[in-house]
Amino acid sequence: MDSILSIEKGIITLENCFFRYQIATDGRNIGFTEKVSGTDYLDKNRRSVCSSVIKNGKYYPVSAVSVERDHLKFEFNEVAVTAQILVKSEKDQITMEVIKVTGEPESITFLDIPLILEGIPSESFAACVLSMNLTTHVPFLPALQKQLRANCYKRFGMEGAKVVLLGVPMKNILPEIRNAIKDCRDFPCSEAGGAWAQMSEKGNGSYLFNFGTLTEETVDEWIERCTSVGFNQIDSHGGKPDFFKFGSFEFNPEKWPEGWNHFKRINSRLHEAGISSIFHTYAFFIDKKSKYATPVPHPDLAYFRSFTLAEPLNTEDSIIVVKESTENISITTGFFVQNSRILRIGDELIEFSGATKSAPYKFTGCKRGFNGTKATTIQPNEKVYHLKEMFGLFVPDPESNLFTEIARNHADVVNENGFDGIYLDAIDGSSILDGPENSWYYSTKFVVEIARNLKRPVGMEMSSMEHLYWHYRSRWQAWDTPNRGFKKFIDIHSSSISGGLLLPLQLGWWRNYTWKPPVVEPTFTDDIEYMCCKMIGNDAGLALLGGVDKKEVEINPSFKRLNAIIKKYEVLRHKNYFSDSIRALLRQPGKDFTLFEESGAWNFKPIAFQKHKVAGINHPSSSWTVNNEFDNQPVRLRIEPLMSVKPSNDPKGIILTGFSNTNEFAQTGNAPGVSGRFTPATEKTPDGDKPVLF
Repeated sequence: MDSILSIEKGIITLENCFFRYQIATDGRNIGFTEKVSGTDYLDKNRRSVCSSVIKNGKYYPVSAVSVERDHLKFEFNEVAVTAQILVKSEKDQITMEVIKVTGEPESITFLDIPLILEGIPSESFAACVLSMNLTTHVPFLPALQKQLRANCYKRFGMEGAKVVLLGVPMKNILPEIRNAIKDCRDFPCSEAGGAWAQMSEKGNGSYLFNFGTLTEETVDEWIERCTSVGFNQIDSHGGKPDFFKFGSFEFNPEKWPEGWNHFKRINSRLHEAGISSIFHTYAFFIDKKSKYATPVPHPDLAYFRSFTLAEPLNTEDSIIVVKESTENISITTGFFVQNSRILRIGDELIEFSGATKSAPYKFTGCKRGFNGTKATTIQPNEKVYHLKEMFGLFVPDPESNLFTEIARNHADVVNENGFDGIYLDAIDGSSILDGPENSWYYSTKFVVEIARNLKRPVGMEMSSMEHLYWHYRSRWQAWDTPNRGFKKFIDIHSSSISGGLLLPLQLGWWRNYTWKPPVVEPTFTDDIEYMCCKMIGNDAGLALLGGVDKKEVEINPSFKRLNAIIKKYEVLRHKNYFSDSIRALLRQPGKDFTLFEESGAWNFKPIAFQKHKVAGINHPSSSWTVNNEFDNQPVRLRIEPLMSVKPSNDPKGIILTGFSNTNEFAQTGNAPGVSGRFTPATEKTPDGDKPVLF
């Protein structure tokens, strides 16, 4: 049946053949009911309204809702705002589009329905609201949602904001999403991700990381490495000095004289061996050694703020005097810190080491002609730009041509060289573009621009997730590698998997360790079996950061043993060898199993590992009683030496500080509202020394 928008006895109804959504004329949500079962999924423990606005920084709920033919009219009487929403029915779906807004609010939430659904695949009913263009912000991810909400903003344009509202039997949700977006005019459809992802084998694969050692000369070795662990993908991660540069994707010409032509041939060879190839970048970030930064910096490099040169600047000057305040300029930088000590004036980059906190305002300790640029004489009133930086990289202005150029660079590399996937790492740093409140928009704009320029859909992964990413994402849940507490980490990781995104899973980045360095824990066979059981239980792939090449295996023979275990499990996972009931057992947190073969068939048996730390021969911990939960069996022990700290009075100890001078601990920076200081303490150490109080 067609969608019905009606009003009767003060209740407005939107419905189709699957669900009925009702709101009162005062804007209160009344119900969200599945028609077949009659179940009302609206969360009535929360008093909710269907719409709200932000104006002058304040929240206002809708005052009144009315029906005008095929439109909903929202009125916000307290702030003289109105919004008209066009409601249509298409393909068993309801579309809602903002047609007109008056009163100039900063934002409108034009759909807001809290549900009692858990958003998990085991439920019988599924609900989802899908953004249908870049300017419509749906804060929750497809495909299974617990709250249906859609926003639009004055900054990005309100009129034309559009969503599709779905409420269907669980088995219908992915087909309905496919129907909704396959003809979408505002962003391209990808049959390698989102509602198609489960249908693609590539999203189910596992990959090795290549940081630049995969060449035409070593490609056969890499194929052998993949075979040694049963993997079928290689992820080529750029950013290294002898590999390609982020942003421009220029190769080191000494190692790669033909540039990307090398990889065109490498990828062709990998494909012959049944191995797919992934192009791994730092999204829109720009290498400081790329053509966009040196020898002439691109004018579209993003900046925190601009200043005006107050005095002429000669080529040797190390102090830059500006008209605007430098009081809030910080010199603290770091990998995750959104800050730089780099200025751009015209075609020159300048590194500074300090800034005055009062007038006259100056950048001090300036190194001219930084990063291979040319120092020049500069006249007063020229603009001075404090460049944005994160991860040690520059970024483009998100409203500039450079931003879209870098997105197109990604597509060009994939199109011309036969890559099968893209990993957009560092996109979790999108807040540097224009603050955290706008990161959803600009990061999505970047992903969609890549997709628009691809000649064929390829799988994608990203280091974060926004609503529209989902349509391009071929898998999710790749976490960084742990250094210790492996089984606990795996349990925490596994417990975060709800399945609500209905995407293939990737248990993510993993590295096997030996006893070096001593600050990490070595990886044992039971750690690997535990992880592999969770891979089969969740049907999840893996990504290995190393430990597979011949040299590493020769130096660390344990890697060969661990890699053989991974391969055994991975081959069985791809064969879908085990039943759902066995996989459910393997998913149990804290439960160890081991794989065994009997009469030509593979199966699992439970196994228990108990840990106990002995603190000394004469210590109470030297005695240990263990309960065996299985049949009689010989005891098996693994003894692991642990590190300990020598006594403070050990003659070989190195004194870092005696706390005699608290000025050694100068405070160099602090977050808002956080302070700290060192003061002498009145207590004494066991050796009679003076401690310090932080």
